[in-house]
Amino acid sequence: MIEISLTWPEIMLGVDAGVMRRVYALKSNKRGVYGASDESAWDNDINGAIAELACAKWANVFWSGHVGITTAPDVGPWQVRSKIVRGHRLVVRPTDEDNAVFVSALVQIPSVFLCGWLFGHEAKKEQWLKTYPPKPPMYFIEDQHLKSMNILEAA
Repeated sequence: MIEISLTWPEIMLGVDAGVMRRVYALKSNKRGVYGASDESAWDNDINGAIAELACAKWANVFWSGHVGITTAPDVGPWQVRSKIVRGHRLVVRPTDEDNAVFVSALVQIPSVFLCGWLFGHEAKKEQWLKTYPPKPPMYFIEDQHLKSMNILEAA
């Protein structure tokens, strides 16, 4: 696990991007992603943007904080999935790209911890497929099964 320390201006940048994403979604009548409640969608958008920014900082790549574009990778070629509770798992959806890289990021302001990563096809194991109604089935992968961020850096 790699700790990325964010400055307060960086945190504000992530928060602003997350708020803009949520307002855009509301304006466009888009619901929370993959069964997320409208209330948790605010948290998901804000924490997701902060996680992306931290991952980009670690990788030393530009982060646009794009709004309204849900098909592009989050950081460079990678998808970043945020969580706010230590022990929560990387979430990969059945519809996610098999060849995409999914990075798990634990947001604990003012730090973000990059917990590891997997390719989509590696995450889609039957034993990790869970259903938590009313949400549809998703894959939930514990940190111990993730590859080291140092391997991703070298890839």
